[in-house]
Amino acid sequence: MDRNFKIIAVDQDAAGFAAVLENPRFAAIEAHPQPGAFGRAYYPAVHGENYRDYSFAVEWQNEPRVVVLCSVIDGILGMHGIPARIFVEDNLDAAVLRAAIKQAFAHIDQIAVAANAQEVVVSEPAGSLLSHIGEACLSRGAKADVTLIGMVDIDAGPAIWKKSLRKSFQQLINWGRKNFSVSYVNADNFSQEAFDRFRHFHAHVAGRVTRPIESWNVMADSVKNGRGEIIMAEISGKLTAAALFIDGTVTSIYMTAIYDRDSEDPLAHYIIWHGMERAHLRGMKDMELGPIHQLGMTDAKKFNIGFFKRGFVTRMDANFDWHWRVGSAASLETKASNQGK
Repeated sequence: MDRNFKIIAVDQDAAGFAAVLENPRFAAIEAHPQPGAFGRAYYPAVHGENYRDYSFAVEWQNEPRVVVLCSVIDGILGMHGIPARIFVEDNLDAAVLRAAIKQAFAHIDQIAVAANAQEVVVSEPAGSLLSHIGEACLSRGAKADVTLIGMVDIDAGPAIWKKSLRKSFQQLINWGRKNFSVSYVNADNFSQEAFDRFRHFHAHVAGRVTRPIESWNVMADSVKNGRGEIIMAEISGKLTAAALFIDGTVTSIYMTAIYDRDSEDPLAHYIIWHGMERAHLRGMKDMELGPIHQLGMTDAKKFNIGFFKRGFVTRMDANFDWHWRVGSAASLETKASNQGK
């Protein structure tokens, strides 16, 4: 490695890596709950012993320039079971950026081998030009999938939301506003009893406990500390719908929701809309509703969920999700070398 560069890895220097995460030049990490403190606590709690954190930073001249958030779960190097994320210092010199990305991917290669990973998955915002991250992925034999993420511009306000709202949804939102008795669990009125009511409702509707208690404790802490809110909706005194929204510093996510499966009423429309209203009150810039799957690219259930959410979104962000088999890069280099002989 170039002596100007240094790797600060969480599994070798946890305190040093924690200091990198607090560096203002990487404030974007906390903007969204998934790479932020919530995700770094929640997903290890979900996956337990199957989760191994290998996140690291690349330093140049004793300052962090690139942060890679990554973990290995079931033989896949990604982040929390989704693609790994790479954060780069803004306005970094082009030559330093290229060299730092090279160092980062060399370390990813080392992690993949050491952790016995079979596949690597890395995500980046889609752009019109191939990025240094994309170049590094391609050199490893990666293929790119395009993932569309449904977003709501929360700070634009309700007048703008209504312009994008699917026309059939307005009367269903009005139905919920008229018929639901709504309460909240948040930092202002948090109680473990109220949170446990939400947790038990989730288990009741699902028919089983789907998450370990440790992960519920992380969600509870986030709500208690003012980084999210639960909306609880009753009809005639019966809890019928509930949703948890988790906040980063910029983006709120529609984390999980539960709707009474025995009800034939339109339960979700008002809950999501009201979640947008509440996020606006909390000063969020935008909200992520989740992936909008393309027709023929997934099963019917996931497509239909995405189609439903699309009725609320004001924009769709696009990501390139790069994935390659471990060892494919070496195979490409060998092939290229042989062809050059």
